[in-house]
Amino acid sequence: MKKVIVFSGLSSTFLNLRKFLLKGFVANADFVIASAPDLVEAEVEGLKRIGVDFRQLEMHRTGLNPIADFGYLQRLKKFLRVEQPDAVFSYHIKAVIFVSLAARLVGTPRIYILLPGLGYIFSEGGGLKKKLLQALVFRLYRFALMGVDVAFFQNPDDLATFQQHKLLMGKTKVIRVHGSGVDLNYYEFSPAVTTPVRFLFTARLIRDKGISEYFEAAKVLKGRYGDRVEFGVVGPFDSNPSAITKGKLDAFIQGGYILYYGEAKDVRPFIRAASVFVLPSFYMEGVPRTILECLSMGRPIITSTSRGCKETVNNGDNGFLVPPRDVDALVDAMEHFVQNPQAIESMGKKSRALAEAQYDVNLVTSEMLKGMNLDTLIFEEIIAESKH
Repeated sequence: MKKVIVFSGLSSTFLNLRKFLLKGFVANADFVIASAPDLVEAEVEGLKRIGVDFRQLEMHRTGLNPIADFGYLQRLKKFLRVEQPDAVFSYHIKAVIFVSLAARLVGTPRIYILLPGLGYIFSEGGGLKKKLLQALVFRLYRFALMGVDVAFFQNPDDLATFQQHKLLMGKTKVIRVHGSGVDLNYYEFSPAVTTPVRFLFTARLIRDKGISEYFEAAKVLKGRYGDRVEFGVVGPFDSNPSAITKGKLDAFIQGGYILYYGEAKDVRPFIRAASVFVLPSFYMEGVPRTILECLSMGRPIITSTSRGCKETVNNGDNGFLVPPRDVDALVDAMEHFVQNPQAIESMGKKSRALAEAQYDVNLVTSEMLKGMNLDTLIFEEIIAESKH
């Protein structure tokens, strides 16, 4: 294969989430290009180091603006006609829709997509405006994805949703993979802290991630156990409509319930210092990367029975599953570790074993390359060389 172009809605995801997949493409193609609407010099330099070029292509990441989106489609078509790739690979909703459509219109030989979570538009509830928007997006998906060769899903519920709404044609090969995978060497196992019992929440500070429920559970447990428990939060504020306010966070900090560490590029020091990871999300997740990182480092997981989350926990074995938005159930699950601190170590080891068995990024990447009929042996040799 001569050339592959990988499209994302955000340049920072290339190295953070898709580095191993990009290396797999580099092993199989003469030229690999990554394209996103934003240009960050550090990301571009990092891509160059693994043999990937970067092209910036303007796109409005959120919302549906017919004029702006038509302009993006035209730029994509022109770009693909000039570059003439043998294959395109896209992820993020808008990139998936418009890259797939443009590639089909210009005759790109192979079209691959990854659906890492379906996002707001597929969530339940909402008024007439959302239902109309949903109907439009579903039509766009059906039309745009007609030429897709392989579609990867990260959890069975997302796949079922696409099948229910008939968003993929029969010719498309559908493959379910275990999330984006996690680098077991980078997120290495570490013994957990048990005194005090430290809970950790890592995510964007939006309500759909379950942060309000985490705050309320922390308030209850801090009242019961005082200094025997700590509740950490790592993550950025967000422009999402469901983002929590700084005032709400400050109220829980000032009340002595929460320790807020801000946004962190490297979360490993916070995981090492934690006992148990908590993510009571009801967001339309693929498979949360934060959970995979904590599995790999040997932490018990408390998460919700929502799609994408529930697959990461064998209930009662490496952690606990709780219903979404259920503060009482969350308190009970967290309190188990306060009353039984020996479970932190035993469940943490089972988390690491689960990460090794299912979520190793090398296994996930090899499965994706195999699904695209690409050579996994060359990729595995490159990974082996990079470890020395």
